[in-house]
This record gives sequence, structure tokens and C-alpha cells, in this order.
Amino acid sequence: QKFWIAFVLGAIFQVVGYIARLACIHDLNNVTYYIVQTLFVLLAPVLYAVSIYSLLGKIISYVGADDLSPVRPTRITCIFVIGDIFSLFMQTTGGGMMAKGGDAANKGTNIVLIGLIIQIVFFFFFIFLTVVFHKRTRDWDMEGSEGNWKLLLKILEACSLLIFIRSMYRVIEYAQGFTGYLITHEVYLYVLDALPMLAVQILFNVVHPGTV
Repeated sequence: QKFWIAFVLGAIFQVVGYIARLACIHDLNNVTYYIVQTLFVLLAPVLYAVSIYSLLGKIISYVGADDLSPVRPTRITCIFVIGDIFSLFMQTTGGGMMAKGGDAANKGTNIVLIGLIIQIVFFFFFIFLTVVFHKRTRDWDMEGSEGNWKLLLKILEACSLLIFIRSMYRVIEYAQGFTGYLITHEVYLYVLDALPMLAVQILFNVVHPGTV
């Protein structure tokens, strides 16, 4: 399905980003490796979000529960994807400025920070919307539905929460600046970014939307 292409691209971004990060170990002054690992790892969850936003709308439409959703399925995709694209633009622009160094790097950090905050705000309301819909359909089922859509909805909620946590970590990291505690201790990148995003990929492979 076309709406899942963004998620696959996000997974590719993660792999390429961490390959570039690995290459940085052997060439610390290579600007290209730095730009690739910074941008690709930073932007991958934004691409995940595009597919996840669309997925909720498709689940609601699939089970015919439009009246149980606080927002119409078509509007869910439109509103949140537009917000996500704007966040993607801000983070890409800021990431590119960071690679230039000097004053541009500081300005770029602030732009990335704004982009991340926008992503968090939209994700917060998306999680709220998903939980409300889940609560309203807890004791409700659709006759003749194929696949476990309720389990898929739980996976969607779990993955949304993981991306939200990761985005919060990134906001704090960029707010602290280049000499901050988080950015100068690499373990936090793997525990609060790499691991949650790996979990998102695994969960959506265990319960793939295509099975529903």
C-alpha cells in the first residue's frame, strides 16, 4: 500500500544513518558522513509518523467507525500529515545549517528544535485521538472483519508512544546544545532513540498492517 512507503523509507534512513555513523568512527573529520548520520537518523521517525497517521484513518474507515472517532478519518490524515511535513521541512533545513558550522550551526539547532516541538505537539494530539477512539471501540466489534484490527490499534498506540518519547529526548538534547550532557554521552542516543525506533520496526513486522 502506498501509505506504507514512508515507513519503509524511514527504515532505510535508519540503516543508512547508522552506517554513516559507523563510518565516522574511522574518519571523524568527514563532513559528508556527519551530515548523513545526523539528518537520516533525525528524520526517520518523521517518515514513520506519516504512515502511522494514515494508518489510524484507514483502521477507522475499515471497521466503519467514523462516528466513533473525534475527527473524520480523511481529516486525520490531512491534518497530521501536513503537520508532519512542516516538521520534516524544519528539521531538514536546520540539519543542513548545522552542517555548515559556526553561527549557522547554532541557528540550525534552534530550527531543528522548533521542528521537533511541532512534531511533539502533533503527536500528543494524535495519541490523545487514538486513545479516545480505542476507548470508544473497546466493547465494539465489526462482523465479518478480517485480521485483528484491535491488536493493530494497540501496536499503533505503542509505537506512537515510543516515537513521542524519542522526540522528547531529542528536544532536550538539542535544547542543551552541542556541549550538553545528552549529546556528549552516546549511550543515550542508543537507549532513547535507536532502541525505541528498532522496537517500532519490529512491532509493525510482528503485526503488519497488511495482515489486517
